[in-house]
Amino acid sequence: MTEIKSGALERLGINKEFIWGYIAVALFMAGDGIETNFLALYLTDIGLGVHKATLVITWYGITVAIGAVLAGVFSAWRGPRFAMWAGGMIWLIFEVTFLAWALPSNNYSLILLTYSLRGFGYPLFAFGFMIWVNAATPVATRSSAMGWYWAAFSAGFPTIGAILASIMLPHFGEYLTLWASLVVVAIGFTMGITGVREKTGYKGLDENNEGAFRQLTKTFTSLYVYPKLSVALVMRIINTTPQIASFVYLPFFFTKVIGFSVAEYLSIIFVVYTVCIFACPVMGIVSDRFGWRNTLTLVGGIGCGVATLLTYYGPLMVGKNLVACMILCAVYGFTLPGYMSLTTIMSTLKGSTKDDGTALGLYALGAGISVFVGPAIVSSFMSSLGTEGLVWIFAGMYFLNAVLARTLWTEYDPGNKAPLNPARELRS
Repeated sequence: MTEIKSGALERLGINKEFIWGYIAVALFMAGDGIETNFLALYLTDIGLGVHKATLVITWYGITVAIGAVLAGVFSAWRGPRFAMWAGGMIWLIFEVTFLAWALPSNNYSLILLTYSLRGFGYPLFAFGFMIWVNAATPVATRSSAMGWYWAAFSAGFPTIGAILASIMLPHFGEYLTLWASLVVVAIGFTMGITGVREKTGYKGLDENNEGAFRQLTKTFTSLYVYPKLSVALVMRIINTTPQIASFVYLPFFFTKVIGFSVAEYLSIIFVVYTVCIFACPVMGIVSDRFGWRNTLTLVGGIGCGVATLLTYYGPLMVGKNLVACMILCAVYGFTLPGYMSLTTIMSTLKGSTKDDGTALGLYALGAGISVFVGPAIVSSFMSSLGTEGLVWIFAGMYFLNAVLARTLWTEYDPGNKAPLNPARELRS
């Protein structure tokens, strides 16, 4: 019976040795995400002011991007498990100093320093595990495995994290809620380090063992040695840029234009990302059957572009109808996982099914960069183009991705014989 269950899990892209890791990532990201919707306001309220609070968040985003690259470097050098260990320790150490030392002192420099340094933590832990799963999973089911990974990630951030915050804030206030988030992260960290025993992640993925600095250099030189990686990096940046930006402009649109309360708007977001959680494994499995590029093109590119427009024009048409708006916006939650296969594609663009950490380090970098690009576009164009102009910019970015996806041919793509892969497409 155990073998049957194990075989069924493997056909779904789930390696039973990673189950505790998936749960660990969900918990870690839930704890990390508890603060998302209130930290900037809290820092402003304790006297930092809007400008300084924004700078704290900005510098945090910079270290997140750097930490994303280091996840690949550490995985190649000492192994994905080491990257996870380093990320968890960094997060916990600097969160304790942030809460026990920096915040009580109300010292801006200390707050900036400790919170920024904490930013290295979550990408090392979460993306270290992503690289581990990718390295240990056969290429035939790799997109399915990534679907389950992103389902766990999305379950934690922003979904469970937002729920925990809404429960704890009214009872404990911001400061104690931040301490509670540390406990949640600590549980996830412990579970990930002790519960995942798969052997691939216990050693460096770089067979040549060239060292951390050399690995970092290889990560960036691979962009011109393998030009398709540059295209894939652009696609990864676009992937979540509109998503991150939506957290900035959609609250205004739904509360000021459509007329929903903040609680009603948050319920829409909850529905969107609940759909996203369930769609992640589905899209991973679809990608492994229908084709990686095909799914990227139709769902990730065209689908997300149409869904982005729908989140704006749909509510304008139906008005203050909460259920209708939930359904319309949930389309985006369904199409966003159309990017599940991008991880798999990037891991094979160097002509092998194995990645030494460089390709997925770039993937993680793209995720980090999108944290800046999204809000930057909003701040640059919101006043001149308004919400309507923004959604067309973001929809256009997704449509561009549909075009770029057609250039990412790889011999391992299960969709190479499908209708959307004519022989005339670029294969170099």
